[in-house]
This record gives sequence, C-alpha cells and structure tokens, in this order.
Amino acid sequence: MKTWLKPRTIESFFIGIFLAGLQLSIALVLAPGQGLYLRYSQLCKWDCRWYEAVARDGYRSSIPPVAQNSSIANVAFFPAYPYLARSLHQVLNISSATSLLIVAQIFSILFWMTLWFLLRAWRIPVGLAVLATLTIFTHPAAFFLVTGYSESLFLACLITFVLLTSSTQNRSRIRAAGAGFIMSATRIIGIVVAVYPLLVLAASRVPGTDSPRGAVIAKTPSVLDSAALAGITAAGAGAFFWFCKLRFGQFDLYMETQRIGWGIIPDYSVIFRLGSLKYSFAIDQLATRISTLAFGLMFLLEAYFWLRFRISGLKKRLPIYVIAFLIFYLSISGLSSVGFRSMIRYSLPWHILLVLSAAHLLSQRYFARLHRIPVYATGLVLAASLVGFWFTVQVPNFKNFLHGLWFA
Repeated sequence: MKTWLKPRTIESFFIGIFLAGLQLSIALVLAPGQGLYLRYSQLCKWDCRWYEAVARDGYRSSIPPVAQNSSIANVAFFPAYPYLARSLHQVLNISSATSLLIVAQIFSILFWMTLWFLLRAWRIPVGLAVLATLTIFTHPAAFFLVTGYSESLFLACLITFVLLTSSTQNRSRIRAAGAGFIMSATRIIGIVVAVYPLLVLAASRVPGTDSPRGAVIAKTPSVLDSAALAGITAAGAGAFFWFCKLRFGQFDLYMETQRIGWGIIPDYSVIFRLGSLKYSFAIDQLATRISTLAFGLMFLLEAYFWLRFRISGLKKRLPIYVIAFLIFYLSISGLSSVGFRSMIRYSLPWHILLVLSAAHLLSQRYFARLHRIPVYATGLVLAASLVGFWFTVQVPNFKNFLHGLWFA
C-alpha cells in the first residue's frame, strides 16, 4: 500500500486537520469585526505586514538599509515563507495577505500531522503522545501556527527533517534534504539545525548505549551522506545570503538590516549573564527562565535514569538535545540587545524538541513497569493543568494579537 494511504498516515492527517482547524476556529471566534473574511484577515498582523511587502513587491533595500520601513528596506526576513506566498498570490490572483495566511495554515496542518506521525513512529504510547501534543498545543505562542508568521513552515520542516534524517532510504533522504533546505531558508536558526545529521551519525557510533526504542533502521547513513544532507540544509540560508550579494552587493545585508532596523546585535556571551539582564516583557523573562530550567531538568533526568537504570534511547534523544540547545543559544544571543523581546515565540522550537525527547524518555521500558493508576492520575492532572494554562495565558494573548496589540 502506498505510504500516504497507510493507516498511521491517515490518522496523522486527520489529527493535523483537527488541531489546525481548532486553532483557526478559536481565532475566528476571538477576532473582532463583522463577517467571516474580516475576522480571518485579522490573523495578518505585525510581522505578517513585512512578509506581505516581500510577497507583493519582492525584496528591496537601500544601502545602507533604513530603520523599519518596508517600502525602502525589507531584507529583514528570510525568503521561503513570503516567496511561497508570492507564488500563490501570483498564480491564484489573491491578495498577498490572504496567500500568506493560506500558506501558514497549510503548513500548520503539516506540522501537527508530522508531529503525530513522529510520535507514533517512535512508538510513544497513545496516552503519552496525546499529553505531549497537548503540551505543545498549549504553549503560549502556539497560536502563531495559524497566523501570518513563518512559525508553521519552519516547524513543519524541522519535524520532517528530524523524522527523515535517520533513514537510509534514498527517497526519505531526498525529502529530508528538501525539508532542511526550506527550513534554513525560512529562519536563520535553521542553520544550526543543519548539524543534526552529523550528530545522529556521531551518536550512533558512541559505545555504551543501546538502540533507541522505536528505531526502524538497522544501519546508519554514511559520513558522506550525512555531510551532504547537512550541506544542503545549510544551503537554504546560504542561497539567501548569496542573493543579497548578487542583488544588493552586500552578503550580510540581512544582519545589517536587523541591526539598523531593530537594534539586534548578537552577544554570544550573554548565556553566562541571564540572571542579571533586563527583559522588555515579563512573559519573555518567564520563557527564558523556564527554558533554562527545562534544559537543566532534562539533563538531570537523563543522567539519573542512565546511571541508575540504564534507560535506553539516549542515541535518539542526544542529537535532539544538542540542536534544541543550539537554537536556544542562538536565539538568546540575538535577542539580548532588545531585552529578549519575542522570546516567548522564539522558545517554541526548543519547547517542541524537549517535549519530544521527554515523551521518548518516558516511553522506555522502565516506566512501562510503573503502576498504571498513579501514572494515569498524574497524566490527567497534567492535562487539566495544561488546559487551565491555555485558558489563562494563550487565549488572552491570542485575543490581544487579533485586536492589534503586539505580542511577540
């Protein structure tokens, strides 16, 4: 039977439709205005207007660029998302704003679909997979998946890249390369994810850890294949920089536009001073502290369960921890100069990666031997807490965003 007709694929597809549809339905209820289209159009705010300028007019810039003027200098956003929307805009003759929303929502479906497929491919028990999905759905910035932002495209490509990288089948490797290329052409943090194939290869050759639960590939890709996949992935961002050089004569025009337009000046030593820095908004400070705590907690849990019980699957999780931390490190380094503004939104990728790792860890054999009643009770309490958190944090912020108030 064809891959796309397999029961797991069909199940994942309907889950993707349901979750993306639920997010979009909530948006239409919360949005102001009369009429369905007017409410729908409220999903294009803030960064979406910058993407709209690129989708409508292409890139333009003075040399040097000017501060936050999309009609003069708009090379502040990576091209994959606005140019996919630009293609849709030109082919279907619909507004660039609408095309941006359609592209985002298509990839929102693909994100949730691929996420569920990955959880089931790793043989995560259904209850734990549902809890992991709920943990991601209730993240305060998860609603950006259906807005005119690049989150859904980047995250769909990220999860697809993680899912397919370990395969030795040529078709899967080609798909992984395509997802990786688009990923790094969508956001600059995709560049650091390019090392993931090499990390997977290195982890597979580390002695002393057994095969991860859910592994279906008996052999590992070669060094050459992994290096090629990493190179193709990084080439998405490289192609954008080369375009800037050819079109505007400046290879680093994106970074220069970010610096002049938004005051973003990376500080790669900021990770050692997180406790003493100023934050623009309390929610961004909370996101930074919770993220730091989450990385520390996962490290301690992995160390404890490995030393005490020899819990399996570390080869699967270790590369994911590394790319999650690299995304975290690059994000905080870049946002430190602007008071970590938008950290809550930037935290979504590593939040997802850590949730996936935690679900994989908790699916190992040791935890299967625990008494079911306390486990189910704990799961229900966590689920109820996540739903409560969603109502009190994400929903109000989603409503504020739809009403034109800035949020990340």
